[in-house]
Amino acid sequence: MPTEDEEHGLPVSSSASIKGGKEIIWFYDAALLQNQPLVSKPDLVEGRMKTVGLYMLSGEEGCGKSLFAMNLALSICCGTDFLGRTTIKGRVLYIDNEIDQDEFNSRLKKMNRTYEPGTFVVLFNAPVIEEGYLEERLIALKPALVIVDSFYLATLAKENDNDSIKKVLFQLKDLTSKHNCAILFVTHFHKGTRDNILHMDNTAGAGVQNRIVDGSFLLRLSAKNEAQRIFKSGKVRSFSSKEKTPHLLILNEDTLWFEDKGEVNEEEHVAHQGGGHRTESFDILKVFEDKGRDMLVRSEVVAAAKELKYGSATADRALQDAVDAGTITKLRQGVYQLVKADDDKMNLSSDKS
Repeated sequence: MPTEDEEHGLPVSSSASIKGGKEIIWFYDAALLQNQPLVSKPDLVEGRMKTVGLYMLSGEEGCGKSLFAMNLALSICCGTDFLGRTTIKGRVLYIDNEIDQDEFNSRLKKMNRTYEPGTFVVLFNAPVIEEGYLEERLIALKPALVIVDSFYLATLAKENDNDSIKKVLFQLKDLTSKHNCAILFVTHFHKGTRDNILHMDNTAGAGVQNRIVDGSFLLRLSAKNEAQRIFKSGKVRSFSSKEKTPHLLILNEDTLWFEDKGEVNEEEHVAHQGGGHRTESFDILKVFEDKGRDMLVRSEVVAAAKELKYGSATADRALQDAVDAGTITKLRQGVYQLVKADDDKMNLSSDKS
């Protein structure tokens, strides 16, 4: 129980007790708070992330969010600069619900960084956050950074439900304070935001997530060049608003590392109505036709795109556009099947007969 200021009868401790299943909040006397020394949390990533805090990375389909998150993870593990910013070396817990283990390992090999055993711990298809498994890992591993990729697959909360999202995000925020770590979760943009300037409102799901996080990062493809990305901070609590300035990133397709090329005029890289992206020039249906099969894996589509001098981002956008249009179906991660209207009609006829 908190002690009281004898003169004023006010509690002077922020301790909380549990009574009848409810938390009792004790308040500080502001006059006493004023006399306490300020404790400044150091930067985990210079000017971008504090050592304690909840952060969000969001971006459009195929822009390299997972690659960005892996670059960050390896930089922290090695204590090396991330996009030209210094970092504090520490253990990283990476929860991967987005890509399969073989693809993750393939990317890791290309990124080619050396780090001490046990400093980069990866969990594939881990239990959802609400089951308490994450806190068990935090207690056991004591990571400096936790990355959850992607958020909607790591929670039971409905993506657009403010109340359920708020509950799980406050749970994560509580874990950052309790276990002295930073947590970054990865999410995605709304469909149809390619013509928009980067803004937190582009982020899909419950709007409350933008208000709860301590900081957010936004990533998009450039309409001018397949290897270029536009990156900026959407929310910069604890940092200067100058961090919201857009930066141009270049993705090295061989090493899968992003490089910061400095500040950029974002509008020059936005695909405005009537043009900008080149996905319409890459015919995904022709790839199926050329292969002579109605089922393809992503790597085959990427290889076909590269033969035509397009990057993997174009292949990913073409695949997603075709899925959205209903011309192909995504069977599972990285596997796509052609939807044949004629075959469907034949099957219906066979059923009737």
